Amino acid sequence: MKIVSFYEKNQKEENRQVPESIPHLLIVEDSAIQAQMLKRILEKAGYAVAVAKNGVEGLIMAKESLPALIISDIVMPEMDGFDLCKQIKADPLLKEVAVVLLTSLTGLIDIFKGLSCGADDFITKPYEEVYLLSNIRRTLDARQFRKGEEGRPKETVDITVAGAKYRIEASRNQIIDFLLSAYETAVHKNKELINAEEKLKTLNESLEKQVEERTEALNQKINEHKLAAEALQISETQWETTFDAMSDWICVIDPVTRKILRSNQAGEGLLNLTREEITGQTCCRLFHELDAPAPDCPLTKMVHTEKRETIEMKLDKMNKWFQITVDPVKNDKNEITGAVHIVRDITENKRFEERQRLTAIILHALNRQDTWHSLIVQVQRITIIS
Repeated sequence: MKIVSFYEKNQKEENRQVPESIPHLLIVEDSAIQAQMLKRILEKAGYAVAVAKNGVEGLIMAKESLPALIISDIVMPEMDGFDLCKQIKADPLLKEVAVVLLTSLTGLIDIFKGLSCGADDFITKPYEEVYLLSNIRRTLDARQFRKGEEGRPKETVDITVAGAKYRIEASRNQIIDFLLSAYETAVHKNKELINAEEKLKTLNESLEKQVEERTEALNQKINEHKLAAEALQISETQWETTFDAMSDWICVIDPVTRKILRSNQAGEGLLNLTREEITGQTCCRLFHELDAPAPDCPLTKMVHTEKRETIEMKLDKMNKWFQITVDPVKNDKNEITGAVHIVRDITENKRFEERQRLTAIILHALNRQDTWHSLIVQVQRITIIS
């Protein structure tokens, strides 16, 4: 059975007109450029739109105009989006106004913060126009549907996430809508990530093939005493273009001294150092601030096996995951004279895996009709990579 998301269904309705009674929306955004871009999208879709530049101003304007829906950024001066949402939901005059949080944050903590402050939905930045409009239509429809829930008791759940305590007070339908929105956002972002990974994979395969060709050319020319000098003499222009075009950090290492002889441009962005500062250093010093290699050092393993070695590791000081591959460079006597070190940022891949696990838990719990407290406890067990 194929599951069709709300977003996919609404792609077919991109040009659907807003009902005759035009909903009034309020944008609360401290960035004037982003506020105007969002305002143009909403007005083009037929909504009446007002803009507030921060949470304090937004609260005043909301009391004056009573909008149908408020779209608020989270990170703002004076009053952030979470505090604005809490005040709106605590105000008898404004509590029925739908609130959508607009943010670049998608971690588990942010989901629980959104639930605890009473938000109706959240949209991640950057967003597609069709996806944004479909979420707004869904939130307005859901809010209209829940008007009949006034007076019904709300469920209260106290949870602790990453050492912080949150109290969620919401109706069952509101919790379902919010979690399904989180699930749909994860699915949508996963699709974007898969498409981007496919494009990156194609580009990397092409570039890696060029690197292999250049490495093969190097293997025929270099020797153990002149690795760096020989590398500079072979197709200098083509090598530099290919070497620096790689999105991964690539460096050539002396396997005896373990010092970096050559580094591409990606290393500067990754380490926040110039090539001159990187050259002559060891990977152990740059990554771990150690003089001796770590026990699982792929360079050490490659010297012993004389074959390609690959490991995955997380660097806490960068809060990122990396895949590190070391290939031997051999002379015509099949002796190792150097090593090509490739470092690839796989943090997004790890986040994708964690989102898949979160999606599976939510769907499994919904199928079993677990209690919300049980669902939240299961979700808390997952470690989200930030």
